[in-house]
Amino acid sequence: MTRHTLYSLPGLALLLLAPGFAAAQAEQPVDVAGQWEMTVETPAGSFTSTLKLERKGEQLTGVNRSRDGKERKLNDVKLAGKTLTFTEDVTHEGTDYHLVYTGTVEGDAIKGTFETVGQTMTWSAKRAASTPAVPVSADGTWKITVQTPNGPRERTLILKQEGSQLSGTITGPMDQVSTLHDVSLKGKELRFTVSFDRNGQTVQRTFVAAVDGDSLTGGIEGGDQKITFTGKREAAPVAPAATAGAAGTWKLSIMTSDRTYLPTITVTQQAGKWAGKLVTERGNTAELKDLVVNGNQLGFTADVDTGGMVIHLKFSGTLDGDKLKGTMEANGGTPAPTTGERQKA
Repeated sequence: MTRHTLYSLPGLALLLLAPGFAAAQAEQPVDVAGQWEMTVETPAGSFTSTLKLERKGEQLTGVNRSRDGKERKLNDVKLAGKTLTFTEDVTHEGTDYHLVYTGTVEGDAIKGTFETVGQTMTWSAKRAASTPAVPVSADGTWKITVQTPNGPRERTLILKQEGSQLSGTITGPMDQVSTLHDVSLKGKELRFTVSFDRNGQTVQRTFVAAVDGDSLTGGIEGGDQKITFTGKREAAPVAPAATAGAAGTWKLSIMTSDRTYLPTITVTQQAGKWAGKLVTERGNTAELKDLVVNGNQLGFTADVDTGGMVIHLKFSGTLDGDKLKGTMEANGGTPAPTTGERQKA
């Protein structure tokens, strides 16, 4: 096969995006495993790539990934003291090139030379900054789309994480709910098994999917046909603000154009239901109706019998600790500014 000098093949520089090895002798062991950003200097200019080294026991392996995403295997990767060496075989336009790398590791940097077709050039590398691993979670409610021979079918998958244990359920073709078995999440791989009855026999199918953020992509094992599915995690419902702060006795101040009225309301909660009453300054009482407590919002109506005349009151306001602020309408009239203060027990 034809051999060319490196200077006559500037296109080869695009292939010289390979990693290097540390050189030198060191008293302390050197760790080169990980990812390195590599720069090679060639007659055609400087080029960068990503060197990925991995240690398995006493053995080092690696790949060199160019900027276009192509990976090339490294051969004979060795580390002696601070000296890193490896080779790489590249074919370009029908010509084979054998690249030999040597480098010296100093902390998070490597510097060295590489040789090919009788030419020697330099390279350097810096250890890539590590990105904190984001824990993978499958917890939540997922909308699953299964691609069957008869078309897509929708399922609802609910997974619950309790400590290190995953459990869950999935809806079936008739919206029946099935309990999941053997649920596991290892790395990004989610697995679970579903059992169901078919013609009097118990049938099992195992779902295997990769979790990528809020997406699932996978297939179903155990059948005669290849079935795939995808899934999207639904957004978790926003927890409502605590509502227990509405309970208690409140002294109100209703400021109308002619005077200020000072009724008292008592709000209670039992078994998740709200109730209450209003007492006027003269002792007239009325049940609080349409009572709504939603987060820090409070609303109610009350029909007060003043001795021959019924006044329909409607309140809407906001809770702020032991303070209350809003408006009160009487018989649909102009809303009157209203404040309130919780009374001490």
